[in-house]
Amino acid sequence: MTSDKEADPMDTVTAQAHWRVAGVMGAAWGAVPDGSDTIATEHLLAGIAGTRSDAAKALSVAGATVTAQLAVLRDHHDGAAVWDSTDDTDTSVPSVELLGDDGDKRRRLSGAAVRALTHAMDQARSAGSDHYTTEHLLRGLLADGTSRAARMLTLCGTDATEVLRRLDEGDFEPADDGLPPQLWPTRDTLLGRRSPTATSLWRRLLLRLAKGANLAASPVSWLGFDAVQQAGTLKQPLGTEHLLLSVLATHEVAVRYPHLAMAGASADGDGADVADRFAGGAALHALGVDYLTVRRAVERDGHQLGEDDRDPDTYLEAFEGGDGTGPLTRSLLHGENRARRLLITLGFPV
Repeated sequence: MTSDKEADPMDTVTAQAHWRVAGVMGAAWGAVPDGSDTIATEHLLAGIAGTRSDAAKALSVAGATVTAQLAVLRDHHDGAAVWDSTDDTDTSVPSVELLGDDGDKRRRLSGAAVRALTHAMDQARSAGSDHYTTEHLLRGLLADGTSRAARMLTLCGTDATEVLRRLDEGDFEPADDGLPPQLWPTRDTLLGRRSPTATSLWRRLLLRLAKGANLAASPVSWLGFDAVQQAGTLKQPLGTEHLLLSVLATHEVAVRYPHLAMAGASADGDGADVADRFAGGAALHALGVDYLTVRRAVERDGHQLGEDDRDPDTYLEAFEGGDGTGPLTRSLLHGENRARRLLITLGFPV
């Protein structure tokens, strides 16, 4: 790792930014919280994740997607979490001093960001190129294990070694996280790797407005999308049993990806609001109900469950805007619906 006390790295910088890197800088500036004028390494990393590049693919498959990183950034911006790295912001410099025309005199770069960008430029020059790419910049960020970018990877459940391996080998298949394949569509949608299914116009509009949003932080709103996805995967008409599957799927993915599930937790750290978000899935698990068991039953016995007393959207609308899945789940368990009959068929005490 290069120390900021060594010779000024800007004395030898000559490589220019590839056009994608210019986009990264713009996105990084957009991620800087109000009241700050300094782009740090966590902002650069999030900017890379939003590009169409191998660097972004390596981050995504390792778990550091745009959605995951923005959830972490929001928590730190809002005071729900505190960085354990300064990113050497006390040695920040005006971005134009390092980036020239690619910089902006209103914007500064943290000391760690300067080192990462200098590393990227050095790589490009060593390879005989006049332009450094997002891949060069990612390698520069990952070279410093004490930066906020490194901490970001840890909070997203991965590390520099894994991301670099993905980049070097061109391995862009999502990592094995222990979740069964049947949960991958829910996982990948919540992580932002794929777009959720939306059948109605208002849901499509909502998705467009919420691009990059952490859907796991508002599970009741999210269930409407996932239930459609569950039914579509099983090639079945939408019913309350698919809402039940969504409650379970969302809970099981949230347990595996706590940085999404806990986003926006109260700053005092009591976690009560987070527990409420997934209370429905937790209550079902306490009864011994799990996603795969219910899914197999839906595939096998779905045609024998009768009619729903209310359609799934009506159930959802009653709790729209709520913070947690508990009330919705209780409503399902006390209604005359397919979800409740399915659990009774399986022998669960409801």
